[in-house]
Amino acid sequence: MKILAMPDIIENLIGQIEVLYDKKYFYFKDTPVDIADKLFDIISRELAKKSYNHAPRYFAKYGDNLKWILCKTDAQTGWYVFFEIYLDDDDEKYLVKHIESTHTAGCYMTADVELKQKDDECKQQESF
Repeated sequence: MKILAMPDIIENLIGQIEVLYDKKYFYFKDTPVDIADKLFDIISRELAKKSYNHAPRYFAKYGDNLKWILCKTDAQTGWYVFFEIYLDDDDEKYLVKHIESTHTAGCYMTADVELKQKDDECKQQESF
């Protein structure tokens, strides 16, 4: 089993963490890099072990046949990890395509609502 990530994953994740810091979402002194490192440690330990869900249509822009798991870096902070699974020479490979905080993506996690309607609703709820 091997876990890979798209090249822009870390940069996007650090950007999200910095926005959450600016909004006073975090109350501890870990740096964005520390939080990203912690999240990637969790992903490397849990991705192949956890039951996954199929991603709602909204997230199809990040890839085909996406799956997701929820990883928590602390009691109040969760991250949706979106990935694809490939079989290569009888070895499973997990390709992480997108990571987003529950704070920003939670609104989009229901698959049974029309995308345009859901997008409008979520934009109204976002505090960013």
